[in-house]
Amino acid sequence: MPRAPTKRVSRNPILRQGVEKYGRSEAYHRKGLWALAEVRKNAKKTKPEKKVTERKTVPFGKNGSRVIRAKLARNFSAEPVKKQKPSIRAKHRAQKLRASLKPGTILILIAGRYRGRRVVFLKQMPSGTLLITGPFKFNGIPLRRVNPAYAIATSTKIDISQVKINEKITDNLFKRNKSKRKSTIFKARKVKLMKKLKQKIPKKKESLRRKFQLTKKFKELQKSVDTQLLPIIRKVPSLIDYLRAPFTLRKGQFPHLLKF
Repeated sequence: MPRAPTKRVSRNPILRQGVEKYGRSEAYHRKGLWALAEVRKNAKKTKPEKKVTERKTVPFGKNGSRVIRAKLARNFSAEPVKKQKPSIRAKHRAQKLRASLKPGTILILIAGRYRGRRVVFLKQMPSGTLLITGPFKFNGIPLRRVNPAYAIATSTKIDISQVKINEKITDNLFKRNKSKRKSTIFKARKVKLMKKLKQKIPKKKESLRRKFQLTKKFKELQKSVDTQLLPIIRKVPSLIDYLRAPFTLRKGQFPHLLKF
């Protein structure tokens, strides 16, 4: 009896037209592409050394031998292929922000762990990313860096000119530990590929994906920012409920027709 065809389920389902459930980074890890890339990177590629000249024994020629030169490539590119040179700038300038992205603006995140949530934009980091916060007491979103491409600026704004952001809040504060990204989910797939490439399979247990370590220093910095924002947000009516409510699209609503 023939088997019934199985229905294929996407790892990254589409929530709405043009809106996927997981961002690019999360989808990359769910597919297990990082595990394959790591194995292929570590694989030893043994290529035979190209011999420019080779001496071969023949029944003719001087001293009964002859020099054979390496053959040139049959095809050449019509135009010279230029390789991208590394940047020689000592300092890279931060990305220029959109006119709507100003400190104090309420943003809607459209990707990442807190997608669909509303946050307060504090300032732009030297790396070009946006420093945002929930605040944590209202919607559970801590201090984070966000790519400007994944944030929608709304018309709601608050005055944070008097808010002083600690100088210790830098890009280095958000860096994770240097442990290798490994997961037990794709262990079987990785072992199969390692056997194919004839590599030694490690006997040690696979470590989990690297996680951000929450320290006392980070908690103090979070508290120093939130204590200044809370009284400002409480002065605006209904703003607390607005920050807590997630952003969703209903049937018949289109993002390009909405006024945020």
